[in-house]
Amino acid sequence: RAARAAAGAEGGELHIAALHSIAVGALPDVFARWRADRPRVLLRLHEYATAEALEDAVRRGTADLAIGPEPAEPAGTVVPIGAEEIVLVVPFDDRLAGRSTVTLSELADRAWVRCAMEPVVHGVRFLDWACGRAGFAPRTAVWTEQSSTAVRMAAAGVGVCAAPAHIVRGAVGEDCV
Repeated sequence: RAARAAAGAEGGELHIAALHSIAVGALPDVFARWRADRPRVLLRLHEYATAEALEDAVRRGTADLAIGPEPAEPAGTVVPIGAEEIVLVVPFDDRLAGRSTVTLSELADRAWVRCAMEPVVHGVRFLDWACGRAGFAPRTAVWTEQSSTAVRMAAAGVGVCAAPAHIVRGAVGEDCV
């Protein structure tokens, strides 16, 4: 049924599971093109904070397909479709401002602004996983509920923030880089 709906052969619903950061960043334009080509197919988006919850939704049949990081134990066919760009948010006057590249090890002594919606990768929150690979544990200054709040806190100088580029672009104006 979902395959026929996806092909646009008939009306129906297509249930798509995605990480919140991907849903808010990449999917609006994709969904707009989809709706233009297949107006009789209703899209139902199920958003998740963790890759594990995303995988579970597919295993339980909540979604017909999932968009997120490559699963540890795929429940079906996996097709790579791209990568999500993660950027560092600092205030405009920060010593790192204007640099095109910063290594995580340079941030070992910095406080972080983190978000409850931070994806979980391999069973560990993304920042813990990434910093752990760089040899340190991040020191958290503030936890926020929303990624847009975390970006604004970092722009104000509360701490540094790693966030998907699409959330940062156009979200904070000229007060951060």
